[in-house]
Amino acid sequence: MAIRKGWVQSAHDISDGGLLVALAAMSLASKGLGADLQLPALPGDRLDAALYSEAQSRILLSASPDDAARIERELVDSSVAVTRLGTVTEGAFRVRVGETDVVDIAPETLRDIHENAIPAKMSSAA
Repeated sequence: MAIRKGWVQSAHDISDGGLLVALAAMSLASKGLGADLQLPALPGDRLDAALYSEAQSRILLSASPDDAARIERELVDSSVAVTRLGTVTEGAFRVRVGETDVVDIAPETLRDIHENAIPAKMSSAA
């Protein structure tokens, strides 16, 4: 419903690589935007599960602050669990869990790694 109303600027399921992979894919598709996410501390939970779990029926959305509030109200009213994780940024790709920085990389560096990892590995193997 929120997509049809034009409230959602981007959406990505997390069923193929988890939250961190979906976030990286969204950053790469945006051509330079990043994100600043703050995940709650995970007492007893595994960090790798939180970042890479491919649990079905979870979607990462981005929206303007006003539209995010509308989306959140609509989802809560529909008994759908929702967690606001952070904001879209122009100069950072940062994920913190509790007080720990898990990822802190410039979107350009992320793009370079994504586009050049295999060619770099192939040229160093020769």
